[in-house]
Amino acid sequence: MFDKEALEVWADRMLLKHEVVDECEIHGVLTDNLDPGALEEAVEEARENPPEGLGGSDAAKAVQERLNEIGDECPGCVRNAES
Repeated sequence: MFDKEALEVWADRMLLKHEVVDECEIHGVLTDNLDPGALEEAVEEARENPPEGLGGSDAAKAVQERLNEIGDECPGCVRNAES
């Protein structure tokens, strides 16, 4: 069984690999690229190649849930732009 943090790290890697998200160069925050095609690819790979000990549907769900926690703007950059 995966702990929440390990599963999030794995899901982040999957999202980055398929360019579903980018990492802010300044703050290191992940941001959603709003690319549904890339998300489909990431979810499909997660389903087909889940980490050891996790089923394909659970892996796919983890990727989707992780993306739901990620915004489309870096909060640090948004705050700096408003200053």
